[in-house]
Amino acid sequence: GAIAADRREKSIELLLTSPIASWQIVAGKFLGGLAYAVGLVCTTLYVTAILYWLGSPDSGVFYANYGGFVVLMAVFVAVGLFTSSLTDNQLVALVIGFAINLSAWIVGWLAQILDEGAVKSVVEHISMLNHFEQLSKGVVHTNDAVYFASVILFFLFATTQRVEALRWR
Repeated sequence: GAIAADRREKSIELLLTSPIASWQIVAGKFLGGLAYAVGLVCTTLYVTAILYWLGSPDSGVFYANYGGFVVLMAVFVAVGLFTSSLTDNQLVALVIGFAINLSAWIVGWLAQILDEGAVKSVVEHISMLNHFEQLSKGVVHTNDAVYFASVILFFLFATTQRVEALRWR
């Protein structure tokens, strides 16, 4: 509801008429949402501390998992920010954002039933789950980083264009 709430309460006009660029509005809302999500991820650090206290787990896997969770949260925030810019109803934005994120997550399951070929390769590449599974194993590949960065940048760009369109209404 980052932009949807502003639109519903008519406070978006204050932001749009302020002397800041549309990308700055989007970046501020994105970073605020991401900071909140990182705070949520940080609430699980006590589990890691207990594991280190009781044993000696592999640190690389923990770093990759926490990094993967933060990147995944960044994708979810970027998608949510975009869907929030489409409507002034927070519930509609939530449902659309959830549908987009869920679709990108479970499309990997479709790849499991497809036969080998170009379609399976494309479906596996667009699946968020396939890219996150690599990170959860502690393996960091460049193609996974490019995937997540491009998805985040695409949705932030689309949100910026939508905010710019609202500015000229």
